[in-house]
Amino acid sequence: MRRHLPAHLNCARLSIDVTKPSTRPTSFTVGLLNAQSLGNKAASINDCIVDNRLDLLAVVESWHDSFGTPSVIAATPVNYRVIERARPRGDATDASLVHNHGGICVFVRSHLKTKLLDFPLYRSFELLPLYILNPAIKSLFLIVYRPGSKLPTTEFVEEFSDVLEHISSYAQCTVVGGVNVHLDDPIAPQVGPFLDLLSNFGLSEWVRQPTHSLGHRRGSTMTHSPPTYFTLILS
Repeated sequence: MRRHLPAHLNCARLSIDVTKPSTRPTSFTVGLLNAQSLGNKAASINDCIVDNRLDLLAVVESWHDSFGTPSVIAATPVNYRVIERARPRGDATDASLVHNHGGICVFVRSHLKTKLLDFPLYRSFELLPLYILNPAIKSLFLIVYRPGSKLPTTEFVEEFSDVLEHISSYAQCTVVGGVNVHLDDPIAPQVGPFLDLLSNFGLSEWVRQPTHSLGHRRGSTMTHSPPTYFTLILS
């Protein structure tokens, strides 16, 4: 029996056509999910990966402590592996919490070659930079999560600018996750500087519909302007 994610946790599915001229059709399917804890959804997430035939599922707000956390193990299908980055527990108060909030988990097919890149640690958001090296696709995936419980600040814009400086040498990059900046509201905090930053580095936000229950677009999928053989389809 297949378990289904609650309606507010449906994963965004990106079909990336990586077919180059004079080659056979090839696609790479990516899922994105804000889980708000893998704990009670691990079986559903496992099913989601398998049913959607995802090559990669990026999960933010996994609320885990390590790759050995039981919910992480339970969410990982056969023939997949997980690459994770738990939110550090900084002080005694954090250490005493039952749930370690935040966290990023990326579930990928076992045969895919990947490399976790070395980036600085940032104060205003969590980051997992993963390079996919495969015959069908060679691309950098940045999984980013900035907590929506805090307003975006100039520190966030400056740190995100540093990330974009680091990735500027990569021909193809996809940023997924959630930066929690209200891109549909031009007077919201840091929207103007953030959009200027994307423009300066040649990045575009591809999700035009609301990605939050209150109707806001919060910056979940950004890529470089793609070449003719690279398209994104959101369903």
